[in-house]
Amino acid sequence: MKNYIIIGLLFFPICLLSRSHLRPKHSDSPMLIAKWANDNKEYIVRDSHIEEYPLFVVYNEEHFNNHILPKSDISYRYEANKTVQGALLSELIEQLVDEIKSCKKKFTHFTMIQDKDFNHRKAAGLIVLKFKDYPFIVKLFIETPESFVNPWCKGILPIWFFYMGGCGNRHMTGLTRIKNLECIRNRLKDDTQWSELVDTPRKWFWTPKKQNWVMLTGYNIGGKKEISTRIPGIYAIVADQIIATEDGTNFDKKRKKVALDLCNHLNMFIDPHLDNFFLEEGTGKMVIIDTEHFPTLVGLKDKVYFTSYVDWYLGLSKKALHDIYFRLKSERKRAQFRCSELSLFSTMK
Repeated sequence: MKNYIIIGLLFFPICLLSRSHLRPKHSDSPMLIAKWANDNKEYIVRDSHIEEYPLFVVYNEEHFNNHILPKSDISYRYEANKTVQGALLSELIEQLVDEIKSCKKKFTHFTMIQDKDFNHRKAAGLIVLKFKDYPFIVKLFIETPESFVNPWCKGILPIWFFYMGGCGNRHMTGLTRIKNLECIRNRLKDDTQWSELVDTPRKWFWTPKKQNWVMLTGYNIGGKKEISTRIPGIYAIVADQIIATEDGTNFDKKRKKVALDLCNHLNMFIDPHLDNFFLEEGTGKMVIIDTEHFPTLVGLKDKVYFTSYVDWYLGLSKKALHDIYFRLKSERKRAQFRCSELSLFSTMK
């Protein structure tokens, strides 16, 4: 049943393309313009769902620069006596980007894990890979101004999240992963129960030597006549590879309850999807491998509590339907001024 609900919700947004020509266009409707920092060509989207927080707040340049992959030796998670230079990992990721831009789907130094939210022809979206020779995972984010304002070119899920999350995308929510990781660690270390049961991998940001910056300018967003920022067109997150036990990715009823209880404890700061948890070989701990800030991804602004995965699926489906189709005009206006109690970064600029 839950699969039919989700599939239906994912395909319904296509109907939004057929906007009525009779519906009046308002001069004060939110508008987003994206362009390269060194180019004047603009790509524009107008939509009432556009919000300030996911587009103009979540990228904090100081925080980003403070968590860059070091060039010095990095120890292995499971073999502390072994190390690899961060500079070498960085060079291999540079080669990866070149291969992706050449439309390759098989890579010299990497094995692909997931590319469902990636457009290989446009070289845009999120792609997840593993180093062939080193125990680290790379989540690579690539956007152009054109692809940034077009969620339709990167699969079904990005379309859904575009309307739920204030017109943000994986490129922006990826920037929340390390800040959210810090929040999760702080929350867990003060809890004697969860600190013994749960662990997290190390993570760093990576950016290419020659960065192309995407300039974002918004109008009538967040109560501001004009607002702007710049974001990296390409960046990656490098994380420890987690080795799961033989049944470490299979969750029975008991494990599902533990995972959902953990998410509730963390105020849904992590996605409860079971693919985001591994039972680690050796320690037996539940490791959170995906630390993307879930409230930013789906636009949650108030604390929620789910009693079961069915309750979670239905609650999320209800929110998606409401956000995409049933928001009143007053709700659309109020969304521009409403602060979230679940945000990672302050909206005060």
